[in-house]
Amino acid sequence: MRLLLLALLALVAVPALAAADDCPPAHFASTSIPAHDFYASSVDTGLVGGAESLTVHYKWGVDVGEAFLRRVSALGSGGSSLDIVDDFTVGRVPNGTPVSFDAILSAYGNAPPAAPSGPAWTVTLGTDQDSVSGGNVYTNWSQDLTLPLNVIAGTPFRLHFRMQIFGGFDSLVQNEGASIRFEGFPPGAIVFSCHGFLAGSLPTEPTTWGSLKARYH
Repeated sequence: MRLLLLALLALVAVPALAAADDCPPAHFASTSIPAHDFYASSVDTGLVGGAESLTVHYKWGVDVGEAFLRRVSALGSGGSSLDIVDDFTVGRVPNGTPVSFDAILSAYGNAPPAAPSGPAWTVTLGTDQDSVSGGNVYTNWSQDLTLPLNVIAGTPFRLHFRMQIFGGFDSLVQNEGASIRFEGFPPGAIVFSCHGFLAGSLPTEPTTWGSLKARYH
């Protein structure tokens, strides 16, 4: 069974790490490190500057849409944020069909026990029209954010999730992570994205963003 599953997954070719030029970039911002735009579909890098150092990770793939931010801060340092953006399309449903389902972001934040002036986290999942937010201060947390979606099959729609870390004291380590999934879309349908996310009934032939977009747009 495991070999059969691996063989099936091997038939699904996801885009290379260097995403298409027309895919939206991820954006990193910080109070002490220059802003960065990342155009690749997967990033795992370290950034250092001023009062903080960070590890930035995100990845798109088959049933994978995840991000992670680790921040080591100095006393009085401000904050950092990571915006992940992608364009999604519902396929294997007749073009023009209204489709309703949920985007769910599972998020968490943690740090060692901290003083009241310690860590704070926020996370947001949204479209250009609607969003849901969560987070916590001082204590570790985890939660699922659910965003109802009403889209048109074959028409791309943009989703973003934003992670932010604030505050801290000398050498405080703060972690924040999130992963996205979709639930409730029609049986047999797929949800795919510009950066290579793919969920639903897996195609049985080699697949790329371009071929999927051409087929279902």
